Amino acid sequence: MTEGYIFVAIGDRYLRMVENFITTLRHFGDERDVYVITEVDDDELFRSARTEFERYGTVPKITLNRYLPFDHNIFLDADSLCIGDTQHVWDLFKSKDQFIQQIGIKNDSTFHCHQYGKELGYPVPRVHGGCIYLNKNTLDESFFDWMQNVCFPNYEKILHNSPLNYKSSRPDQPIYAMAHAKWGIEPVELLHTPIMTCLGDYEFLDLPMNRVQFKKRVGPVLDKHIPFAHMWAKIDTPVYNKVLKSILKDSK
Repeated sequence: MTEGYIFVAIGDRYLRMVENFITTLRHFGDERDVYVITEVDDDELFRSARTEFERYGTVPKITLNRYLPFDHNIFLDADSLCIGDTQHVWDLFKSKDQFIQQIGIKNDSTFHCHQYGKELGYPVPRVHGGCIYLNKNTLDESFFDWMQNVCFPNYEKILHNSPLNYKSSRPDQPIYAMAHAKWGIEPVELLHTPIMTCLGDYEFLDLPMNRVQFKKRVGPVLDKHIPFAHMWAKIDTPVYNKVLKSILKDSK
């Protein structure tokens, strides 16, 4: 049973970020393969996208079922770095009988999709698009078919009270959130599980890290170090460079 990582990296800037991730991954002894998606199928779904972000951000994310080279796949956003040992994350994901596992918050009233729970008849969780586990052998293709052929084209009807504030686009996270709700799938609790922290322009703490940061929230002290950092502070910014340098400072 094969295991590996998947990235979408369309453009040199994103390829540089994936190269940095691989360097940090190897630093912590993880030799799993890394598969990089560098172009998107030019099909009807792609041509229906209205912005660059939808074409090269949303569409490849909601079509990940087309790009699963491993039995067990962890998708990470390109602006991620490895900051600790990864084995416990693989053990956790593989121990659960669920074809998709995404980090998030089960009941978050501050998440704009939360408002649709009563209307739809089921709660809508917050999901974070930076880390998604997919089991190729148990994958439910209808989950992705619904995102691609129902939710994406009808985004503004389904999420009718949610203006397109992010780059005037239909982003992947609300689409995944609505699919999780429809399928009755709960996310892995982001703040309470040592999987991924989110680091912005001024949120960096010294490594190793055992508390998850997400926006202005800080989770409890965890029993394991966090292996992945989603770098909201993008490549070449002071925080990104500081984190990368901190990771590799003991490298020979």
